Amino acid sequence: MSDTTTVEVQRRMQLATDTTEVPPVQKKRGCEGPIWIPLRVCGFLYTYEDLVAYAEKNLPDDFDVDAKAKKRSISLIRDCRRQTALRHIKKLLNKPHYAVVRLANGDIETCMLVGSNYDEKDLSNASDPAVLDKFRKALDLDSSRQPRWYRLGREVHW
Repeated sequence: MSDTTTVEVQRRMQLATDTTEVPPVQKKRGCEGPIWIPLRVCGFLYTYEDLVAYAEKNLPDDFDVDAKAKKRSISLIRDCRRQTALRHIKKLLNKPHYAVVRLANGDIETCMLVGSNYDEKDLSNASDPAVLDKFRKALDLDSSRQPRWYRLGREVHW
């Protein structure tokens, strides 16, 4: 008789992405048990257009009346507004984390992170009403808007 041990192979738990369903806390590879729970992040998506609209609505500038600004291209003015909006939001939220995430349809977007399923603390942030209200207020979102859970698209930006 030989002394052999059974090696358990871990399977990846299938978790939905681009959803409001809260995933279980992540189980890293090598943890006890046959199932590995992948990392999911929770947050609010934002696009270039969202940031430009945010700046036009909430952050007055002098591009429309300044004589020098009238000589600048529209794309340059829009990019300045986007950068101003992003700096303003980061200041309001005390430099939040953001990540590139993959949507259910495979598209890649940028997401301002509220929490994740990395551990209990991050998981509780994703459902804390005070944290969510802070993000909604800073991002000028409707109070009924809920953050969504996503799969990481590429790298996390801290």
